[in-house]
Amino acid sequence: MYKRQAAGHSLGEFSALVATGALSFEEGLKLVSKRALAMQRACEINPSTMAAVLALPDETVERICAETEGVVVPANYNCPGQLVISGSNESVERACEALKAAGAKRAMKLAV
Repeated sequence: MYKRQAAGHSLGEFSALVATGALSFEEGLKLVSKRALAMQRACEINPSTMAAVLALPDETVERICAETEGVVVPANYNCPGQLVISGSNESVERACEALKAAGAKRAMKLAV
């Protein structure tokens, strides 16, 4: 018997679960809504952001995050050479400047 398989990342995980039949469309919508509300609430409690970092080794990004004042951490290891960081608005901004100075092709804030 053939089983459908799919994979997703972040919000795409819910799409993959619905596409394979592991969740109904309605269940997927409910989870996406709950996720959105939880993320919004978290941002209200602790204003924060995310940034994509391109063309730096993970170890360099990890080191710069650790050296940056405040809260900023690697959040998503998307693929070699592309990592997303998250943290307080100010700390992510400082980390982006340091990452660019270290040779990142891009270190740009994401609309979250």
